[in-house]
Order: sequence, then C-alpha cells, then structure tokens
Amino acid sequence: LLDTPTSVMAYLCPLFLVLLLALLRPPPRCHGADLPGHMQPLGSHRPPESIPRLSHIPSAEEFHENWEKAGQPVVLEGLLKGTEVLRNWQQDDYLRGHFGEEMMSIEVGKKEDRSGIADSLSMAEFLDRYLKEDIYMVSDMPEAMRKEWPLPKFLLCGGYTQNLMFVYLWFSSGGTKSVLHSDTYENLHCVVSGQKEFVLIELKYSETIGPEYEDLGYYTIDVDSVNMTARPGLSEVPWHKATVNEGDCLYLPYEWLHQVRSHNRNFGVNVWWIPFDFNAKECSPPHEIPDFAPIGD
Repeated sequence: LLDTPTSVMAYLCPLFLVLLLALLRPPPRCHGADLPGHMQPLGSHRPPESIPRLSHIPSAEEFHENWEKAGQPVVLEGLLKGTEVLRNWQQDDYLRGHFGEEMMSIEVGKKEDRSGIADSLSMAEFLDRYLKEDIYMVSDMPEAMRKEWPLPKFLLCGGYTQNLMFVYLWFSSGGTKSVLHSDTYENLHCVVSGQKEFVLIELKYSETIGPEYEDLGYYTIDVDSVNMTARPGLSEVPWHKATVNEGDCLYLPYEWLHQVRSHNRNFGVNVWWIPFDFNAKECSPPHEIPDFAPIGD
C-alpha cells in the first residue's frame, strides 16, 4: 500500500516523466501517400485561391493603379472579343495564306524540361505537322503578324509602348505543360483559341518550394507527379488558379511563379514589358485613346 508521502512520490515520478516525454516528442512526419498531393499534378496539395476577373477594358490609369502597381494578377475576360485577330487567327487556312512563309521557332516535346530540341519551320510547315507530332511553336512574333495584333488601350499610353520588350507566339494542338518558373518582365498573356490553366505562386515562397530556383530560375519538379516527400515545404504553400479561355487575357506580374497547361488547339500571345515609372500625363485626354491599336504601328 502507498501509505507514506515518500512511497507516493516514488510511484508518481516515473509516471510523470513518461507523460512529459510523450508531450515533448515531435509528431510523426508524414511520408509518401500521407502528404496531400503526393505523386499528383502540381496544385493538388491544397485547394487554390481565386484570381480576380474583369469584364471591361480598364484605362491605363486603372490598370496601373489597381493591378500592376499592386502586383495583382487579373484575368481580363473577353478582352479580345469582337477583334478581327480572334476570328482570323483561329483558322489555320488564314495563317497559312497570310503568314505561311514566315519562319518560326519550334520546340520538340510538349512537356517542357528546359532541355528540349529547338528547330525552325515555316508557318506552313508547322501547320502541316503540329496536329500529328509532339511539337509546339514558341516564337517571336514576325512583323507581318504584329501589324494585326491589337494592343489594348491600357498599354497604349503612360510609357508602356516605350518599354515593350518581346511579343511571343505559343501555338500547339494542346497538351503542353511548362515547368514552374518566373519571368523578369511584366506579362500580358492572351488566348486566341483553346484554354490555358495557370498555377500561380507568389515569389516569396520560392525558397519554401526548393533551392534550385535561385540558380536556375525554374524548378525541376515533375508537374504531373509531384514528389511531396522530397519537397515537404510545398504542402504549406498557397497557390492561385487562373483559367484563361478563348478571347481572355491574363495579366501576370513579373516574378510571379507560374506553371501553364494548354488544352485543345491552342494559340496564345505574350506581350512582355519591363517595369517603369508610369506617366499618367501621357494618357490625357483619355477619349482620344482607341480601345485597340496594332502593336506593329
């Protein structure tokens, strides 16, 4: 019987130590299938956060103040609706008849790994092959096409036209998958045909995802089957989903991490510009600025 204080303490002390050690022991780490999103496509580790969507064409001041200055991605729904380029560039026959002889840069392998084989084909040759082969076009827009591509009014004043860097075409039969990466330019990505899905992640989470971004500017993650065991920090990283449909454009602030998938016959255009000091005085009076103007003008 425990009939003395000493005997009671002798009994309780070991029990107390066992309980204390149990409380201090770290929780078991998740492995393999226990981690959400393990060996599943990028973005499966947690539900996405939404991206704002605009249904009107903003002025340059509105675009700069609300989106660019804030570093906030936004989908501009139907921005290209009603434009001739949306109607014409959806047709292979039109591209062949008007730009068939233009030389375009091509990459082999729709799943990007930054080691793809580059090639050069005429637009006509590409149109003969792209529905049957594992190739896609990623090419600087030739001058003849720039004369037709419409630059929206919010990029026509304030300094945007003076700071444009590149205009690129992305053209495939669908099914392309980019690596997770970022760009050092401001980016307006428009979809002429098909649909694109973007996984967007703020740059501040780059080290949490993995160390190679600092040296490479992209990640070596298999975007179809993410090994969460090798990247446990990714499970805590929030991400945003942007679905860009035919006629829509996505404003993507520079240095936001993104991974892109394309669906169906897919034709997209990137307009990149360097960050600059916006000059609102260039945008007055606003009624004199058209909704669109060819980028080649």
